Amino acid sequence: MSADVVWRGLQPGDAGRRETATTVPVASPGPGRRARPQHRPFGSAFADSEAIGLRCDLEATPSPGPAPALQPTVIEIDSRELGDLLAESGDRRHVGALLGCPVRRRLVQRRIGRCFVAMTRGAEPCFVEWLLDHTDNPALRRGFGDTFPHLLRDEALLEGGFTPAPFAASEIVPVAKARIAARAATFGVRWVHSFVPVGDPATLRATIAAGFALHQLRLQQRRLWRRTTSFGPLPLELRQYPG
Repeated sequence: MSADVVWRGLQPGDAGRRETATTVPVASPGPGRRARPQHRPFGSAFADSEAIGLRCDLEATPSPGPAPALQPTVIEIDSRELGDLLAESGDRRHVGALLGCPVRRRLVQRRIGRCFVAMTRGAEPCFVEWLLDHTDNPALRRGFGDTFPHLLRDEALLEGGFTPAPFAASEIVPVAKARIAARAATFGVRWVHSFVPVGDPATLRATIAAGFALHQLRLQQRRLWRRTTSFGPLPLELRQYPG
């Protein structure tokens, strides 16, 4: 398809800069400003899809926040064991919800990345996510084309996040996500990236609460049989997101 994708949003001087995220409400376009176009559903012959890229600096000192009542323990498992693990919670619908996502299903089937599960003290799975590093670049390219950028040695990617329904609105999710991201430091990673679809403010807030800062925009465009992916700076209205 397209040529290798690079982090166009990253500048050489960014490596030592710490960022803070803003979460002020989205303002309507002012005089002379044009509203963002309404994108068509991704999956049709002509479609656009936007995602907000965030990144976490593992060398930055995290700002202390309120501790959740439930403190999760993070474990790494073989992703093929996820079905049995989730089914043990007593609700097999969790398995269907997990594999209903094409990205997660492909991560499981192709055994891409490292699968981490956050568990409550009662050994109940409360969050699942995959951590990928530069060694996963070939598998990512084969499995997802140009959807994800080429990871450098000091970069990692969190993808395929899944929260079982009982914990969907829980404050435990940002803590679990932050602890999974922190695992990347053990193999020399500083920057951990994550993408959240535009229009999913709940996931975006949880990702920001986990220590990630707004960073860039991913735009995917499908025109008949060709799909292209580009990465660039966030427009102003998305830097003020979520509302």
